[in-house]
Amino acid sequence: MPWAWHFRISKSLSSSLQKSLDRLNQPNIALYQISSFANTFGRLEWFADALADVHQCGLVKAVGLCNANTAECKAIVNHLKSRGVPLATNQVEYSLVRRYPEVSKLMQECAILGVRITAFSPLAMGRLTGKYSISNPPPEYLRFGKQPIAEIQKILDRLEGISKANNKTIVQNALNYVIAKGATPVVGIRTPEHVLENVGALGWKLSTAEIAALDGVSLQGSMNHSWQHS
Repeated sequence: MPWAWHFRISKSLSSSLQKSLDRLNQPNIALYQISSFANTFGRLEWFADALADVHQCGLVKAVGLCNANTAECKAIVNHLKSRGVPLATNQVEYSLVRRYPEVSKLMQECAILGVRITAFSPLAMGRLTGKYSISNPPPEYLRFGKQPIAEIQKILDRLEGISKANNKTIVQNALNYVIAKGATPVVGIRTPEHVLENVGALGWKLSTAEIAALDGVSLQGSMNHSWQHS
């Protein structure tokens, strides 16, 4: 977010958002999420008020957070409620390679609060597509899902076995797993083939046994105190 937000949060957010809408030639946007709000000089209620302001003046239809932990979510949900504005989403990194938001109970708490979890990097930056393996490791610069390839290989082997049994691809099974856990995967798409494959993750469900089998080889991952609190 612009540095000015740290001091004049509501005014800076509104001004920056309006300039973006002007460039896009749009009256409003469907969902506006803020990130990296915790390591600033601002208090959480200031960010909540800034979100409520742009929602109530019609610049956005819904508001959300990124990488917020349970305490941060609860604080902002409660303050937004006093303004008559719901918190729609909390976007976190979640996949078979990083189940920390689930293990930490964040996802369960967000469900109680009525906040939808959206999962970025649900395929761990390509590590869960079958493209990489121990013999063909992913590039070091791939930031998210950076777990030992030997551990990821166990997940890929399990996904491959399930894929052969249910006639779905590794990607489709990995995405369906995220959906089964109550999250909405945010997937990067570069080709028409990607679109078709990703859509194939919808309209069916992994069995309870298949989910348990994937749980057994999944990785918890971790968090950091600078920006990824969830």
